[in-house]
Amino acid sequence: MITWPSKPSRRQVLISGGLLGGALVAGGRMAATVPEHTPSALKLKSAQRNGIAFGTKVTLKAAHPDAQVLERALDAAWREIVAIENAASLFRPQSALSRLNAYGELADAPGPLLVMLEHARHISQLTDGAFDATVQPLWHLYANAFAQGRDVRDNELSAVRDVIGWQHVEVEGNRVRLGKPGMAITLNGLAQGHATERCLKALHEAGIENAFVDAGEIGIAGRRDDETAWTAAIADPRTPGSYLGLSQPAAGILATSGDYATVWSADYAQHHIIDPATLHSPPRTASVSVLAPSGALADGLATAMMVMGPEKSLALAAKLTGVEALIVTKSGERFATAHFPLM
Repeated sequence: MITWPSKPSRRQVLISGGLLGGALVAGGRMAATVPEHTPSALKLKSAQRNGIAFGTKVTLKAAHPDAQVLERALDAAWREIVAIENAASLFRPQSALSRLNAYGELADAPGPLLVMLEHARHISQLTDGAFDATVQPLWHLYANAFAQGRDVRDNELSAVRDVIGWQHVEVEGNRVRLGKPGMAITLNGLAQGHATERCLKALHEAGIENAFVDAGEIGIAGRRDDETAWTAAIADPRTPGSYLGLSQPAAGILATSGDYATVWSADYAQHHIIDPATLHSPPRTASVSVLAPSGALADGLATAMMVMGPEKSLALAAKLTGVEALIVTKSGERFATAHFPLM
């Protein structure tokens, strides 16, 4: 699982060359091109909204002939970011999730939190628990031990083992309860993907056909302002500034998780993604990129497949409509579904 505090975005998308111009980057590195503008593209007005959310920089870009439509659309998209942060941010003590973790129960959970909790339960069921939102106590153990320059002790892991388990999260109407004392939830393994999808939906409903969203995962609509397709570069997990290949996703949300985002050991053996079964980081996988129709599903599967390993991940992807995956191991092996859009 992934948490926002004390780290930058685990996969940051960068753009250069003007609105919608340049390569998108999944996994935190950039490869850019500058397109030549066509007369048809010049008819579009462009606008951009930047801000900080989920502990990282968020960028929304859109194109439309009417500047007022653009501003209203970007306002609507940013409201989605705010709503999700207010629901699930671990940075904000007054967010709904922070209050749930602090008190163990929330009688009036807001809609965005309830939706994300339902996504979390669904992905946990799909992955046989490889995705588990209740691993937050483990993150704290590892982060604190790393800050002290030591390994996590066995007795510390034993002390939190009983509070790890997505089945113990109780939801009834607007009431959410953590079933055991000491439990805590992180939704960071799916919130940025969900936010990306919600932003795209808000832009579409406001009349925007061409857009780019970087809320920690990649979301696109339409085409770039030079009328060419969007291109995403999948980051190489071991070589900063390099990428594994280019991707042109026609639809859906593209999410990437990797062992390089927050590292607690020089050999990448311990990092911010933790297997809820073993209570340690998965030993084999370096990065996973997932393309899926749902932002929460893409993000959650990218996290879960880090834990599951290549073979189980590909078998699961084959059962899910519209899901494609690319898995890279620590030894450099690559595994991909038949239609993962890698050029």
